[in-house]
Amino acid sequence: MTEETDRRDRFRKSFWSSMSGAVSAVLRSRAHPALSGVFMLLTYEGRRTGRVYTLPVAYYLREGGEVWVLSGNGGWTRNMRGGHEADLLIRGREFRVSGTAVEDTKEVGDMMAELLRERGPRALRGHGLRLPTDRQPTHEEVMGAAEGVCMVRFRVLRETT
Repeated sequence: MTEETDRRDRFRKSFWSSMSGAVSAVLRSRAHPALSGVFMLLTYEGRRTGRVYTLPVAYYLREGGEVWVLSGNGGWTRNMRGGHEADLLIRGREFRVSGTAVEDTKEVGDMMAELLRERGPRALRGHGLRLPTDRQPTHEEVMGAAEGVCMVRFRVLRETT
C-alpha cells in the first residue's frame, strides 16, 4: 500500500465513524427513505461482553429473505462467526435474523462477483476495495479484492414490527 492509499483509508474510516450517529438517527426517523435504500441498522449482542451494539451498515437485499453485508474481517463480523442472531432495521421495518460470517476468500469473491454481475461494476463502490467502476472487474481483480474481506449472510427469521 502506498502512503496515499493509507491516508485515504484512514480518512474514509474516520469519516464513517463520525457520521455513524447521524446516519443512525436518520434511519430511525420518518426521513429514513433518504438513506434506507443503501443503509440499514444492525443491532447485535457482543459474544464476550454481552453489550448491545447498533451500527449502520450498507446492505444488499437478496432473494429468499437473505441480506448480505460486506465488511472487513474483525470488528463486529467476529460476532457472526458460526452464526449469531441479530436485529435489522431495513426501510423502517424491523427483522430478527440469523447472521453467519463468510470468511473464505473464494466464497466471498464468488458472492462479490454475483453482486457485480447483477448490479454492475459500481455495486461495491464505497467499500474501499479499489475495484474498477468503469468496467466489469476481472475474476482475478475480484478475488484479489476479496482477500481480508468478510461477507455476512443474514437470513430473516421473522419480522418483529
